[in-house]
Amino acid sequence: MAFANAMDTSRDTLSRNLGGMAANIYGGNYANERQNQMQAAQLAPQTAQLNYFDANQMLNAGRLRDVYNQNVRNDDVNRWNFNQERPWDALGRYQQMIQGNYGGVQTRPVYQNSTGQFFGNLSAGVGAATEGYNFGRDMGWWGGP
Repeated sequence: MAFANAMDTSRDTLSRNLGGMAANIYGGNYANERQNQMQAAQLAPQTAQLNYFDANQMLNAGRLRDVYNQNVRNDDVNRWNFNQERPWDALGRYQQMIQGNYGGVQTRPVYQNSTGQFFGNLSAGVGAATEGYNFGRDMGWWGGP
């Protein structure tokens, strides 16, 4: 009977040790798996956005293509408008070239004031001589202050 009790105690100890060891292993794995699931749940919104990445990239490419096509259309309209206005611009430039007094008649007053004309010419000559003297003096051509 002592042998049977010893065997029962040994089996009981073995089963407890194996059970505790299994609980530690399975319990640790369970806790790790729960932690991994919680991290995955936190990353779910970012991961869900990846479902739309390709569609957004295609949408952006389509927008760029639309902008390019609009620029082509705008250029076509601007060229058409330029060609429509070109004859009128040429006509305006021609009109500016032909305007003016080419060989027209000059009018003179009926009378002439020869005395006033003489004094006007005299004062212009004196002014020019004075300027020439001052210029020459500043250049050191003749005596100066």
